[in-house]
Amino acid sequence: EGLPIDGNSKVPSYAQSLVDQGMESISILPLFVKDRLAGMLSLGHRKALMRTEEELVRERQVADQVAVALSNAQLTQEQEKLMGMFERYVSPEAASEIWRRREEITLGGEEKTATVLFSDIRDFSTRWAGQPSQEALSWLNHYLTAMSDIVMKHGGFVNKFMGDGVMVLFGVPLSKSVSDEARSAVDSAMDMLAWVEQNNEEREEGEESLRIGIGIHTGILTAGNVGAANRLEYSVIGENVNMAARLEELTKRFPVDVILSEATHQLVEGHVETEPLAEVVIRGFTGKSKLYTVNRKSDRNAVARESASVSTGGVV
Repeated sequence: EGLPIDGNSKVPSYAQSLVDQGMESISILPLFVKDRLAGMLSLGHRKALMRTEEELVRERQVADQVAVALSNAQLTQEQEKLMGMFERYVSPEAASEIWRRREEITLGGEEKTATVLFSDIRDFSTRWAGQPSQEALSWLNHYLTAMSDIVMKHGGFVNKFMGDGVMVLFGVPLSKSVSDEARSAVDSAMDMLAWVEQNNEEREEGEESLRIGIGIHTGILTAGNVGAANRLEYSVIGENVNMAARLEELTKRFPVDVILSEATHQLVEGHVETEPLAEVVIRGFTGKSKLYTVNRKSDRNAVARESASVSTGGVV
């Protein structure tokens, strides 16, 4: 029932404005959102009368409607925050799935097994040396858009654009199965290379051929919000992320387009035709790592296998 106001009344500060407006009594009702107290609703009355049961029910209905409005507003804010992290880099279908399964995402950081793909354009600076920077930027945006579309088609998450490089995640923020995600990463790589081949076929006379290198590795990493307090982004860290980056760099050493780690190879064997490439010590990692490539029936891979046969044992 209402709280009558007289000279001895102690009115809560949040209801003082009602007293200032000349209210004689006040009803104070709690607002619950997801079973938690989200606030208080204060209703002022011109007369200091006892509230009837019917009036109390109506006031409670008003409070419930306000609580629903608060809940919807809170949900909208949460959706905008979550989608702001992902919707530019995943397909609309994936964005909807992320929102539907949002309880599975831990922004504070969690360990997950995922597949990381790094891609980079070979000799990009040389390719555009002496040409207008605006033309270079326009072409680069065209290329990155094509790569992003391919990744989205295969359910990947374009996590970063690094100049002419791309870092892609399969298995975060949402997981299916480790093997499916590794296969999706390799399928993305194959489509990326097919796009490059098509681009080379359509290039103008005198224009240099485009070549990219791709490294793919599967392992445990930590996923969550990374960055300054006022500028956070969802990303991943860990030595397995570094391994994928090292594999991409090694496509410069071994003239192949894509290099797979042994962990990824075990997950995709039988899905695509792979071949051993080399066994090397990779900078920053102990022990030798077995490397594999995907056999795309190209002369380039044949050259790579010949080179790799005498390129083992050193740190690369």
